[in-house]
Amino acid sequence: MQSTKDKTMLLNDKPINKQSEDRLGRSAFSSKLADIIYQYDKSDCFVMGLYGKWGAGKTSVINMLTEELCRLIAENNDENTIILHFNPWLFTDQIQLITQFFKQLANKLKSDIYKKRASKIASNLESYAQVMEITSFVPGLNTVGKISSFISNKIRKRIADNNDLQSIKDRIIKEVVSSELKIVAIIDDIDRLNDEEIRAVFQLVKSLADFPNMIYFLSFDLDTVTHALNSVQDGNGLKFLEKIVQMPFELPEIKGNKVHEYLFSKLDSVLEEDYILEFDRHHWSNIFLKGVQFFINTIRDANRFINAFDLRYKMLKEYVNASDLIALTVLQVFEPNIYKELYGVGLQFCGSIPLYIGMQQDANKKKVAESYAEILEKFAIKKEATGNLLEILFPKISQCLDRYYYAYNHEKMMIEKRICIEKCFYSYFTFNLIDEIPVSLIHRILFEASEDEFDSLVETFSSEGKIEDIVITADALLHQFKETDKYKEKMPLIFKRISNNWKFFSKEEEPKGLFSLPVDWRTCKLLESALYIIKSKEERCRSILELFSGEELSLELCVFLYRVLEKPFTKEDFHDDETSLIDKATIEKLKNVLKDRIRVRMENQSIRTLNNYDNIIYFLEDIDGMLLKEFLACCAGDELSLAGVISTFVNRGEAESDHHFSIWRVDKDRIEKYFYIDLVYTDLMNLLDNGKINELNRNRMLKVLSFIIYYETRGARESEEILIEEITERFADN
Repeated sequence: MQSTKDKTMLLNDKPINKQSEDRLGRSAFSSKLADIIYQYDKSDCFVMGLYGKWGAGKTSVINMLTEELCRLIAENNDENTIILHFNPWLFTDQIQLITQFFKQLANKLKSDIYKKRASKIASNLESYAQVMEITSFVPGLNTVGKISSFISNKIRKRIADNNDLQSIKDRIIKEVVSSELKIVAIIDDIDRLNDEEIRAVFQLVKSLADFPNMIYFLSFDLDTVTHALNSVQDGNGLKFLEKIVQMPFELPEIKGNKVHEYLFSKLDSVLEEDYILEFDRHHWSNIFLKGVQFFINTIRDANRFINAFDLRYKMLKEYVNASDLIALTVLQVFEPNIYKELYGVGLQFCGSIPLYIGMQQDANKKKVAESYAEILEKFAIKKEATGNLLEILFPKISQCLDRYYYAYNHEKMMIEKRICIEKCFYSYFTFNLIDEIPVSLIHRILFEASEDEFDSLVETFSSEGKIEDIVITADALLHQFKETDKYKEKMPLIFKRISNNWKFFSKEEEPKGLFSLPVDWRTCKLLESALYIIKSKEERCRSILELFSGEELSLELCVFLYRVLEKPFTKEDFHDDETSLIDKATIEKLKNVLKDRIRVRMENQSIRTLNNYDNIIYFLEDIDGMLLKEFLACCAGDELSLAGVISTFVNRGEAESDHHFSIWRVDKDRIEKYFYIDLVYTDLMNLLDNGKINELNRNRMLKVLSFIIYYETRGARESEEILIEEITERFADN
């Protein structure tokens, strides 16, 4: 079953019906109008007009006015006041529109409460409508039709003279006056009609139904109606309108804050209970104050926007930034051409311009600036507000315009799933399920998941090839909490859990691309970010030393992490101050801890269980050559361990001639530095012959096979490069 918070909130744009529902401060205005109508005591036909833009809330005012009128009628036990709501846009032509008005009024007068006094009025109104309907003739509209062949002789005689209409009208006037009834006719949505129908309504009010004791309350958009009436009054429809409407009222303008309060309440309903990581109120305030507020001016505007946003957000909330989606949806609803164009060319606005000086940079800036200016000029309706939104969404634009209003922070914006991140851009334009791990799930994995859940999720993501995505997003997430002490108690747990699953984080895989970075390297950068959660450098040093000294972290992870932590100290310009992650003294202590742990593994004959030999070899090469020889001698005593070591000296590469191809490079010099190469070949052939080679992962197996091919063909080779095709050909039978 769908959860409450996931239900889509589609607003049907229906007007409110009661003053108790008023959120825009118009109930007092409605009550005043109702009072004017109710207190009007003259017998002359009286016409009031309510002017307001389409979607401004005229119908809501009419509903509240009707509620107040009904209250006054009931309060005074009034049996003389009749309210008729007439919807002119329900009919197909002018004749039907006018005749239906009289028929509906007649039906109203036939109700029990008025029947005794108004039966003759109702009968005459029906006759009035029938004559117009049968003859298709309405005075003042220049519309004459043929009399239907089925009209009886009696009816023909009755309507032979058009003056018969006036006779019927005179009888209606006489009966209305004697009845002492007051009829309030409310006609809304006149601005929805075509020009001919609009003219018909005003002809109705002006001459056909200008009965005594009639009060008309007409609601419409002034510009639309005056345009339709221009042909009646020599191009001056307003002048004609002034002759008909005796008391016009402009719909009180809703103060922007009222519409926006309504908007905010609906947005709160859509976003309620959803997890939004570190909601950036400054970013949202920029989007609203410099863009959104200029597009949403009426309740109808707000409802149109909410209907579009609600559905998109429910589908995309795990993959997008809520504030950015609001801005983009505003463009979709109110600047549709900008939205369409952005989908096609917007990717060029993602990221930032590299801060180096040169002609290439200037050319890139110029290209982006020109593209932005062209889109704005060609397609924007509200250029300033649209431009503001685009510059906020895409800081690169303001950078290219040399404004630098909106700073670009890649790590922060990636975590926030901002549209200016290239990886996130197309997520905003699709309702398809996106093959991406939500930030909220990464947050839960790091800080909330149980150990079993963590292990299960990591294994699942590894099988789906998504470990790298997890590591990149988690690193950026941890970067947000740098030196805040937030979640610092979770830091040892993060290290422990990654260590327990190091085989997934250090998995040897083929690179995704020429410039992709190894997952194990990215993982160590993630752990470096995890250390930075702790604000105090002294506490960081103590924590990392405790982690290295215990058994919680694997030897491979500790060695790899040491190399990352130690690297800054090898630079000549490095300063060991409060800004550095740890101090030099701690580096020395970590080095000694690792040497001791390696000796323990050698003594326990547990070298074979290592998942990664590379970093241990590199570590020992740098700090203790004697211990390295002992370690390698220990590995040489076990065929699988030897295979792991030799794979360290075989690396994948790319080459080109007339085409591009992959190769394996065998580092013969390094192998011969530590081993007798003939003995290595013999041991690895034993591994192949006895089938134990199948215990190696695919990547390590390919490296071992590459070494074997190299050894067997080294005399005939000009290089130490082995083609992948050679491996397939040589070992097809194995």
